[in-house]
Amino acid sequence: MDDSPLAAASAAASSPILELRGVSKKFGHVQALLDADFALLHGEIMALVGDNGAGKSTLIKVIAGAHQPDAGEVRIDGHAVHLPNPRARLSRSAERWRRTAAS
Repeated sequence: MDDSPLAAASAAASSPILELRGVSKKFGHVQALLDADFALLHGEIMALVGDNGAGKSTLIKVIAGAHQPDAGEVRIDGHAVHLPNPRARLSRSAERWRRTAAS
């Protein structure tokens, strides 16, 4: 096993900075998301496309913290998080970027 800083940076770059695992969300009888998975790597640019009613907006609102998932988990830097609102999610993201900028 390589313990060099380069190996650690490479491993970090290959780990998702944001990940959703098995996320589901219902609004009454409407299943907006069912078992959705999503991963975003550091430096990656992602496009989210799909038909009307496919759950794109709901997925983004779960990521932003505007909606809480009914099932599944949101992970930031490999850690499961439950952030009750967008302000908490933004605060967590700002903390991550401050740590990244300082290193």
